[in-house]
Amino acid sequence: AFNLQRGPDLDAKWRLIPDGVHVLVTHGPPKDLGDRCWDGRRVGCEDLLRHLGRVTPKVHFFGHIHEDRGEWPLGPTRVINCTTSDCELPCTVVDVEV
Repeated sequence: AFNLQRGPDLDAKWRLIPDGVHVLVTHGPPKDLGDRCWDGRRVGCEDLLRHLGRVTPKVHFFGHIHEDRGEWPLGPTRVINCTTSDCELPCTVVDVEV
């Protein structure tokens, strides 16, 4: 899905995320969470953010934006940009109770 342009086709992929999923892994970030580029632009996906609110997984992992690694709360979901920045950063280890 990360090769699709934003819009209806990509939103259709996000709609396929099943209810009840505990761990979600995507390539890119949702809007405003781990999506800030060095030049200040926010490049996350609004549709993905909306679907995270629908599915509410325990944790959502992604990378892609190397310069905004970290963790953010989104309701009951832990949103984690776990990029390794071309293997220069250590891996991310997270305990999740399911």
